[in-house]
Amino acid sequence: LHRRPLQSLDSVRVGGTRVPVAGYCLDLLAGWVSFASAPPSGTANVVFFYHYSANPDLAVTNWDPSHGNYVFLNTTAAGVAAQREKLETGRLTAWPNPFRTAVRLLIAARSASDVRIVDASGRLVRVLPVPYSLLPNPYSLSWDGRDETGKPVGPGVYFATLGTTSSQLKLVRVSRD
Repeated sequence: LHRRPLQSLDSVRVGGTRVPVAGYCLDLLAGWVSFASAPPSGTANVVFFYHYSANPDLAVTNWDPSHGNYVFLNTTAAGVAAQREKLETGRLTAWPNPFRTAVRLLIAARSASDVRIVDASGRLVRVLPVPYSLLPNPYSLSWDGRDETGKPVGPGVYFATLGTTSSQLKLVRVSRD
């Protein structure tokens, strides 16, 4: 699908007929849909109805109903759209973000040596090794919200950087409770 990350996929229609949810699987972060059986050949016969945000710098979550919703605003100088234009050597995305216990990092790059996680003050928290050859591309790995010693990090803002590229991603960890 052209717009990523997706917020939701409402329905899929093939030849005007709605495909049941059991008839496909999807990845909202990567923006792909795979069918259980191939749709008939032709043009314009598969239609997706989905939601995405043109400005995914603002996120509203409902992690804990007793505390209400949390709202996070990306306050970096350049928005996500502007940063994507500068990324020539790689791209890094995360899901879910904000997260509680673990976050999945998706890497789209020719090669990368590691993903570095730093806190808001710039202190190195964790280094996640990445295979030199990123096959399959995109490559997925997970950060369990722990530092190099295995201790869980506290709630707050963290940044994931893809090797030596300019690809940097803001990660928000909310309360583990």
